[in-house]
Amino acid sequence: MEIKKGYNLIISSYEGDYDGVTTIIHNYDNLEELTFFVNLAKKMQPYWSSKEDDKKYGGDQEFSKFANDIVAEVLKEFQYKPILDDFAKAKMLDDSYYATDMIHDLIGYVSENYSGLDTSRSVESIEIYYIKDEPEIIKI
Repeated sequence: MEIKKGYNLIISSYEGDYDGVTTIIHNYDNLEELTFFVNLAKKMQPYWSSKEDDKKYGGDQEFSKFANDIVAEVLKEFQYKPILDDFAKAKMLDDSYYATDMIHDLIGYVSENYSGLDTSRSVESIEIYYIKDEPEIIKI
């Protein structure tokens, strides 16, 4: 987890009743890829914050049933070709974990406390930084 040159997406998420808070940093080289993943993360905000025209899935206890639909919904609007191609292959191979794993890799996995449940984390915050030059690491 480190800040690098290019686009940096920082996602903080939590489990259940706001425990197990975690922050993950993702690095992207292009704006198209970043845009896809930002919009996917937005779908994982708490389900109770849903609006009629903007469904959210964070914290849903039947998450894996919806994972493919969530990715398909975001791909419909933000057609990032590499993900579009991989998603089509996964569906063809009946890989039901492709979308679930993609979302877990993006926002984090639930802890072992929730291992018996099919629950997703809820996204609390999304930050984006563009770093023009390779950052210098300062050790203290």
